[in-house]
Amino acid sequence: MMNKLKFIFLAFAAGIILFAGCKNVLKLSLDDAPLDDDLSGGVYRPLKSDSLSALADAEGDESENGLGVIYGDEWPNGWGFEKNNCKDFSFSNEDVYEGKTALKLNWNKKGDCPFIGIGGTWTNWAPVDMEDQVGKLALSMYIKNVGEPVKDLSIILGFEDYAEKNTFVSLNHRFIDDPIQNFDNRWVHVAIPMVEFNFAKAKVAAGNLKQIKMNFEGVGNVYIDDIRFIKFEGEIAEAYKRYKDANAPAKAATNKDGSANPSGTITLFKDELPAGAWGVDKDNCKEVAVIQSDKFEGTSSIAYSWNKTNDCKYISWGFSWTDWVPADISAQVKNGALQMRVKNLGKPDDGLPMVIGLEDYAQKGSYLALSNMWIPTDEYINGWNKVIIPLSAFDFAGHGVNPQSIKQIQFQGEGSANLVIDDIKIAPYAGKADNPHNKRDISLETVSALDENADSIGGVFTGVFMPGRPVTLRNQYATVTGRKPASVMWYEGWNDKFKSEDIARIHASGCIPHIVWEAKKGLPAGEEVNLASIINGKYDDYLQQYAEAAAKAKGTVQLRIFHEFNGNWYPWSTVLNGKEAGVDRHKKAWKHIVDIFRKAGAKNVQFVWCMNNGGVPSEKDNPWNDPYLCYPGDDYVDWVSIDGYNWGENDLPGQGSWWGTFREVFGNHYIKMAKAFPNKPLQIGEFACNEKGGDKAQWILDMQDDLKRLFPRIKNYNYFYINKEVDWRVNSNPKAAEAWKQIMLDPYTRSSYKGLTNVPAKFKDEFPNLNDIQVTEARIPAAAKRDERLRIKNQMSRNTKRKSATMTVRAASQKVDGVVNTDEYTGQSILVKNSSFRVSYDNEAIYLAGEVTDEDPLENKNENGDVWNGDAIEFALGLNTGADSARASLGEGDYHIIIKATAQPYVYSWAKASKLAGANVKTTKTADGYSIEARIPYAELGAKPIKAGTVITAEIAIDNGDMKGRKSQIYWNSEKPGFNERPFMWGHLNVVE
Repeated sequence: MMNKLKFIFLAFAAGIILFAGCKNVLKLSLDDAPLDDDLSGGVYRPLKSDSLSALADAEGDESENGLGVIYGDEWPNGWGFEKNNCKDFSFSNEDVYEGKTALKLNWNKKGDCPFIGIGGTWTNWAPVDMEDQVGKLALSMYIKNVGEPVKDLSIILGFEDYAEKNTFVSLNHRFIDDPIQNFDNRWVHVAIPMVEFNFAKAKVAAGNLKQIKMNFEGVGNVYIDDIRFIKFEGEIAEAYKRYKDANAPAKAATNKDGSANPSGTITLFKDELPAGAWGVDKDNCKEVAVIQSDKFEGTSSIAYSWNKTNDCKYISWGFSWTDWVPADISAQVKNGALQMRVKNLGKPDDGLPMVIGLEDYAQKGSYLALSNMWIPTDEYINGWNKVIIPLSAFDFAGHGVNPQSIKQIQFQGEGSANLVIDDIKIAPYAGKADNPHNKRDISLETVSALDENADSIGGVFTGVFMPGRPVTLRNQYATVTGRKPASVMWYEGWNDKFKSEDIARIHASGCIPHIVWEAKKGLPAGEEVNLASIINGKYDDYLQQYAEAAAKAKGTVQLRIFHEFNGNWYPWSTVLNGKEAGVDRHKKAWKHIVDIFRKAGAKNVQFVWCMNNGGVPSEKDNPWNDPYLCYPGDDYVDWVSIDGYNWGENDLPGQGSWWGTFREVFGNHYIKMAKAFPNKPLQIGEFACNEKGGDKAQWILDMQDDLKRLFPRIKNYNYFYINKEVDWRVNSNPKAAEAWKQIMLDPYTRSSYKGLTNVPAKFKDEFPNLNDIQVTEARIPAAAKRDERLRIKNQMSRNTKRKSATMTVRAASQKVDGVVNTDEYTGQSILVKNSSFRVSYDNEAIYLAGEVTDEDPLENKNENGDVWNGDAIEFALGLNTGADSARASLGEGDYHIIIKATAQPYVYSWAKASKLAGANVKTTKTADGYSIEARIPYAELGAKPIKAGTVITAEIAIDNGDMKGRKSQIYWNSEKPGFNERPFMWGHLNVVE
């Protein structure tokens, strides 16, 4: 409560300072701003008796009906009036209703235009009190539609209060007082009674209004003039009453045609997409089209296919099913579900890589992945699958979404897939929220699989993550693999309550729940929880409730928090929490959470501290990101864990292809972890092997051998069993499935609940010293040679063809001036798509010159290590002529730098984490893009001069971006991302005189 009062006072004080610095505003005093009796407000409210007269006085409007002009000939407090690729909004004198100017609004909402809007205040941001006037006023304006006559315009009008809550109404024909009832090329008068905005239902404070807003959907081209409040009386009030009487109950935001739905069913799509649907086109990333050739019912369906390559960062489309009238689905949230039919035209999949979201008019959305929880079978088959997603699963409250004002449904693709979708609706369903199809619960059923319940801690305890309901995973895994796991893993956000009932059933089935507890409000949208807010107690109430519920569980629970904290992809990472300061914050936040659980008596909770097997940024160049610095201490950790994957061959953006053995994925940390934490059992929090790039069956068999012979301190692992970014599943091919069943039969593989529970307490007895580590260190070199031979063989088989060019001695006439003259350079060009480069050298430096084709040249707002996210040139060199050309990682003599391609360019070295001060680089705009020249001294790289007659390796990549970020990356020799760390992907440079 004290925190809330502090916030109210500070917000109020800040508001007083803001208003005091503005001209032509109402004078305020503390006497005008008492705190509400219930302490729920604490913001300024103008005196009601002066409110409307103040509006008139402020605008100088003395007309009979003038109760506050919003737009006459100018809008000094308006925002959103500019031109971009989505809109062209301006104040124009080309066509006006009266006065000197009108608003000229031309828009086209494409897939890359998530929000188009304008708005502003009419009282210089002084709060407006209209609480007693809502029933007496109407919002009036004149509109001229330049395009084809339409019945309704895809414009949404709204009011926002100082708590940033909104209420909206769509601009449709029923508010036109002209009998033509159409928006055409004549000026028509629109009057919207203020009661239409329904302030009370939307919980918007009509006594504390901040601004008016307009949101624009679909496509439109209109003029709007003379926006003001008028009295809601006479013909306007009578016409509104006639409409209400004729349409009682009032038109609801339900079916597209406005028909009533006593059954609670709302049709979103049946045979056609509504006007204003966006992203429904074909490009190199996706195709969305209405087709008649394949449908579940009716006459047509939606074909949706996509392939998310490195050029496709965001694949999404969506539509409103109410012609952009705010849809109220609040009555359906409790017992209704989003339902559809989906046909998977690819191979059967247990979780299609697509996210579905519902977004409101405050641009807040809640999203869910299309997992097999929502279908009656185990996989999405090549046939019509019935999808039922309970609306309660969207957790509108947790994401701040208003179900009374839903704007649209969105579909977002990840990876690749090919689907047909039909019969999209919101309708009642008979199942449970966590089991909408009433699937048979197999969690406690007896299956023909190995099981045990011994106290022994010997061996490695198998665990699994699979898509679906956690209570059923144990037997699903056993059916496939022939053995029941000791633990089942799943992910939860901080909007989730402790699943007491499910966890009790997991315990009853003889398994330990392993919860990856992600410190954020949900995926992909929602609040990001930073470490400082945890330390300061912002989430203590939630943590306390969760801890008390966990303490009541009748069995062990593994809780993995802040996992992969040495990466840069989660909000709790050290890099996103102050870098060096993030290390200390990590430890304090961790201890804060553990202390709360201990005070709640949750002795059954085992805390799993988990790093990633590779830091981003690298700890080699950024010592503060060494994960071992973040260790909270033995008293606060039960398991030390690590995550890692064999990514194999893939087309994933920024990931890169590399086939790594189990030992290569984890061996770099195993010995270090064992020595750093000798009293703690080691765990692999999550891992998996790709299907492509090598022999997956052999990878699995070698893994088991390594666990027994080299990594005995790894006592538990969780396999990431899902077809997601790639096909990670253990049964992705028949040989891999047999190999996994074989290692499940090995006595070293364990599934005992009791044994796994006992591991932390008995671990020190099993490993009283580090003698086993000495054995591992002695065995690894010989084993590593075997893996090195296999790795080189695999890589050489994939990289026998390298592009070649010549590197010539620097011409005497050469100048680093940003202009690439052909007489300055000799030798062979390096062609990178429609761009070309040449490389030269002398005894002091290397020179790079290029002519780059770019439609938006020299645009990059980022600095230092982030300059890749815009126009830039990445240049990699392998100057060690004796190095193995198939090497999979950077070694001595390997350098990777990036040149920021802007009007003020520079050269940046990731290895040094700094600009190369001695390097010289110039850029020049050209008709097709830009030219770039750079001089990079050997001394800046720490390299020795190049000698003629040698062959070195090199790579050049062009980062093509704009002020929003990188749009694409193209390469000389590499075919995929990841070249920056993998020299086997580079081409050859023949060094000549």
